[in-house]
Amino acid sequence: MKKIFFSLVSFCLLITLVLPLSGCSNTCSLPADPPQNRESYIGEIAQLWESTALICGCDETASSGELYTVALSSPKLVGADGKAITQEDLKPGMKVQIFYTGGIQETWPAGFTSVEKIAVMEEGTDLLSMYSDVLKEIYICSEGLNKDINLIALDLTKTINLTDAQKSALSYMAWNEFDLDTVLSTSEQLCKQGLINEDELFFENGILIEISTEETPGKKSFTFSVSKWRSGLGAVFFEDCSAKYRSGHWQYTLGGAAIS
Repeated sequence: MKKIFFSLVSFCLLITLVLPLSGCSNTCSLPADPPQNRESYIGEIAQLWESTALICGCDETASSGELYTVALSSPKLVGADGKAITQEDLKPGMKVQIFYTGGIQETWPAGFTSVEKIAVMEEGTDLLSMYSDVLKEIYICSEGLNKDINLIALDLTKTINLTDAQKSALSYMAWNEFDLDTVLSTSEQLCKQGLINEDELFFENGILIEISTEETPGKKSFTFSVSKWRSGLGAVFFEDCSAKYRSGHWQYTLGGAAIS
């Protein structure tokens, strides 16, 4: 009888010990974090500032609206080999993938919210920096044409080795450089808007800069022309300009000049 009583007591004690433990295993575990909508965008670094990058679409079909800024101080930065890098390792022209969870900010340029990581995919050739240098040189050439202007119009319709997104990036870079309103436009569009006087052939408040490439520019070299126009009697043209990709950089030489 004692053995039966002792076995019954032991069984009851075992039940009282096991039940709380099994209950704790169900109720004491922490709930899993809710899944976040992680998205990514692949683009080209168009320009770098102290802790910010200007990003544009790098796909051939990228639209003119694909222009973004992204802060570099918070997200994890990763090189093409998967190893951690610093801001100093980033270069214009690099193709990068941006991972974010907070959506797109409706600003201009647009922005990414809650960026977690920026990963370099490939080096790129940074054609935009070369074109930016061309704009700087043509701007200071015949500086008298710039007197009293408040607008720069860029005609890049014949710059066929840039995507629409890259053209938007170049226009934004020019706005930052010259501190003047900058638009993508043609002489015909400016005339329709009344900004160019068709009768007097005069752009009263601005200058028109046009860059035209050859019909089939090469990946390592091509020719182009560039001009700055203010009026029928105030313009400068450079024809047969050459661009070559050497030692990881695009280099250019302006061709013969004609001034009117």
